[in-house]
Amino acid sequence: MNAPLELTQERAFPALDFNLIPATPGGHMGDFFAALAAAQGAFEQIQKNKDARIKPKDATKQAYTFKYADLAEILDKTKAGRTSNNLALTQLVTNKSSDQGGVMIRTILGHSSGARMESVLDVPRGREGEVKDFGAYITYLRRYIVGPMLGVSADDDLDDNGDGMPGDEEPTMRGYIPPSVGNPAPSNPAESPILRDAKSVKELTTAFNKFSSENKDRYRAHYERLLEALDTPMNNNPTATGKSATNGKPAATAAAPAQQVPKKDDL
Repeated sequence: MNAPLELTQERAFPALDFNLIPATPGGHMGDFFAALAAAQGAFEQIQKNKDARIKPKDATKQAYTFKYADLAEILDKTKAGRTSNNLALTQLVTNKSSDQGGVMIRTILGHSSGARMESVLDVPRGREGEVKDFGAYITYLRRYIVGPMLGVSADDDLDDNGDGMPGDEEPTMRGYIPPSVGNPAPSNPAESPILRDAKSVKELTTAFNKFSSENKDRYRAHYERLLEALDTPMNNNPTATGKSATNGKPAATAAAPAQQVPKKDDL
């Protein structure tokens, strides 16, 4: 067997988003999901035939390995189910815009009805010059996308490996909605688990400010929703943040009693 593919956590576990696009704007995805459900029932058992070695970003943690099914294994064991249910799977590796540089992987799972599921994943940069390694990494990412898209288990369960769990890295996925689709409903707003775990406005803002400019644009809507949710419960307890959630004034000012108007008898 070949030597394990060596990856960092960020490169091994990029965040994934999927956009659901009906055949017509405002249409439904019923036929697509019926076909996908039938195909999943026909998939053959997938064997985890490869090894990956992950080097955590934290240098104090030891590297670990896990087994996974390679792309050829997944495609082979799901081919009959996809074909018999009129599902087509295609993946394109294309250049990003000239101002961004780098490449991205666009994956499309389409149904004969015209409905489809799409994903676009930015490829983390760093080894483009090493063609052989870069090609292997692209293949790894293609496999990483296809598994969740088809709903198949292609990796070892890492829940018991506390040192090896992903999630401490900033997501590298950039959401994508084809400009030709005029219906905004198919895609859910991008969400970041890093922001979702924030317990206070300060913690949320600190995490958001650490994002790259690209990820700030990507997760801004999620950040603003969480900011509002964290801020709202404090309307009745303005001293918790030092500001009033209703008018943004310092809590001491907002909580100060109104100036007493002298009574006529006191004059």
